[in-house]
Amino acid sequence: MVGTPAIDLEALDLLRPGGGFVGLAGFHSGILGKSKFNHCCATFRADALALARRAHASDAVRLAGIECYEGLGVTGDDGADAARTQALMQRVQAAARQCDAECLWDSTDLIVSAGGSSVFDLVVPGLRLELSRPVHGLLRSGCAITHDQGAYRRYVSAIERRLGCGTSLQAALEVWALVQSLPEPGLAILNAGRRDISFDMGLPLPIGWAPKGAGAVQTPGADWQITGLNDQHAHLRGNTAPLRVGDRIVLGLSHPCTTFDKWRWMPVVDEDYRVVDAITTAF
Repeated sequence: MVGTPAIDLEALDLLRPGGGFVGLAGFHSGILGKSKFNHCCATFRADALALARRAHASDAVRLAGIECYEGLGVTGDDGADAARTQALMQRVQAAARQCDAECLWDSTDLIVSAGGSSVFDLVVPGLRLELSRPVHGLLRSGCAITHDQGAYRRYVSAIERRLGCGTSLQAALEVWALVQSLPEPGLAILNAGRRDISFDMGLPLPIGWAPKGAGAVQTPGADWQITGLNDQHAHLRGNTAPLRVGDRIVLGLSHPCTTFDKWRWMPVVDEDYRVVDAITTAF
């Protein structure tokens, strides 16, 4: 999958004559800033077509479809998100039709793909289009594998509201940290930090508490919040009087991707937190 015409396809030709790369010409939404969204999409459409033409002429790449990423700029506002996503998908379809008109495809079956987990209900209609060859819509919703307790929880709540359904996805990724010290009233230092948990879409959320020696997870303090992260520590503030050194704090996160990239493997647990499996990460 490639997304910029600056890729040196001539170099690929030298490396893989008669090649085996299958490529999707791609563009995405508003990465240069919301105010430049329309300009960016127009630019990326032109780039996608230029890239498609170069890929078709290359011996190294077989052009198999069009891809986009719509997740940037999602706000949770139904009207704004619908308008933005519809505009992007219209550009994707226009690029696909132009590739079709120019007979640029190198595959008997085509892929039109969008990635992101925040507005997938708005994306799906744009994956359906009629071209000269069979088209397969592919939705790449990476965050849906675990969901989260922050931004994606809000986004999916908006999807549920739009679809008129009840609660659907539940967060399945947690990081547990120990209370390492209680240096002053109202402050607990936990032994998890920036090296252990994501913080790019909000600080971690205390979602559970397991006192030292206890098996059950309890409801966290109503006023507990993580107010800062160091490399290896988190600052939990609130009514910390019930806490003791060695207590375990369950942290929710947002978003999941940048927690996956911090661990080589993760245990998989059942509803009672018994380890039943493990996964290795290749982020």
